[in-house]
Amino acid sequence: MKKYLIATASVVALLATPAFADKPLEPVDQNYESHDPLDIEIPQLEHELDASLVPSTDLDEPGEGTNQTSTIKQSGWQNDAFTNQAYGNEGISSIQQIGDSNSATVVQAERGDGSSAVFGTPANKSTITQGVAGEGGASHENVATVTQISDPDAAGATNTSTITQDSDDDVGATATATLYQEGQGNESGITQTGADNETTVSQFGWNNDSLVNQGGWGNDIVVGQSGENNGSEVWQRGEYNSAALWQEGNDNGVWVEQGGSYNSLDSTQTGDGNSASLRQSGFNNETGDALGIDNDQSGTGNTTTINQRSTKSSIVNAQLGEGNSSTLTQVRGINNSIVNEQIGGGNDTQILQFRGDNNVAGTFQNGTDNTLQAVQGGWSNEIATVQVGSGNSILIGDINADGPDNFGQNGTDQLIDILQYGVDNAFNVEYQLGDGNEIFGKQETAFNAATVSQDGWNNTADIGQGLAGAYANVAHVTQWGGGNTATVQQ
Repeated sequence: MKKYLIATASVVALLATPAFADKPLEPVDQNYESHDPLDIEIPQLEHELDASLVPSTDLDEPGEGTNQTSTIKQSGWQNDAFTNQAYGNEGISSIQQIGDSNSATVVQAERGDGSSAVFGTPANKSTITQGVAGEGGASHENVATVTQISDPDAAGATNTSTITQDSDDDVGATATATLYQEGQGNESGITQTGADNETTVSQFGWNNDSLVNQGGWGNDIVVGQSGENNGSEVWQRGEYNSAALWQEGNDNGVWVEQGGSYNSLDSTQTGDGNSASLRQSGFNNETGDALGIDNDQSGTGNTTTINQRSTKSSIVNAQLGEGNSSTLTQVRGINNSIVNEQIGGGNDTQILQFRGDNNVAGTFQNGTDNTLQAVQGGWSNEIATVQVGSGNSILIGDINADGPDNFGQNGTDQLIDILQYGVDNAFNVEYQLGDGNEIFGKQETAFNAATVSQDGWNNTADIGQGLAGAYANVAHVTQWGGGNTATVQQ
């Protein structure tokens, strides 16, 4: 998505961040084609079987068995467990490994001509448990891989998968979990404890759900979903963690919470009716060039809710389309920043930076009937907004802000309404270009400054400064064109 820069000098540095660069690659292949279970690569036997013992037809054409169950338990180090249930339905696999450097692999598929999902029963179930089994201690370098493929046209529940990798070692568990699911109604749950773990989830289809829970430090999560009505939930506890989520389709949702510091979160959604709820707490949620929270939505009727209760953290939010809405909140922090961009019509943004100091917010909206509502509470906060189009509005409330607010509008029938409490506040409408525009500015107490510039016809500027006994306020109003009205009350 092309990113735009707000022309206001006071936020040039903010909008020059890498946030307006292109998005990273999606975690899953968008050119998805369903797989035939028989195309799955299965390890071959080390030795040839005696043809007299096993009919050759069974080897050439695997059967379509149902209700198959496999249980594997291993204890120790460098063990490998592999379950292949790729040629039937209702396969159940359970693998338990206690120790280090173990590997567990499960392959399950559902034959389309014998779908168990039609009858409302799960196609396949997979459970992998690795590590210390909740007994305490360290466990390192375990690997779990699950592949589940089911009939994409089947209705009802299909595959379920649970992966648990356990270690209470804060230095490094270095576990890896990889999950791939095709079909409808799939469910996955992955839990990792310890440090330096990695999880990758890919789901293709409809009504799929993914849950990933990581506790520790230096962990990474990548989740990709393609289809409709899919849901992704991520929990991360600790520091230096990262999460990247990608969804393609309609009516999908992501929910992410990161608790701790030095974390990074990237969410991308393409389609209509999608929702994103993203939360961070801690401080310095900005590692290198990766912003604390970077959210991107393309489509119609999408919603975003982002909440940071942190210090020295960043939010970057971009929406392309019509009828989108965003609520961006930074509370109880200092030196935080928000960059917000909406391209399209009928979009709405609410920004709340409250109980914090030295925060900055920049918004660009291009289209018609867009709205920005912002409240800043604290000291030395700054907000800047540019709107291009018609019927747009900017509503600002500052409490003890004593920082500069800068605005620009280009279009017709637009509104800027500003209310500032406290002393030493300033707002500057650098330009309002067009006809039938309105500016209302009110500043309480003393040492305030207001500067307004309008160019067009039938525009209105109304400035009020100070209560009874206030002093040292300054107002500058400049208008070009005809039929304009300017009022200053001090």
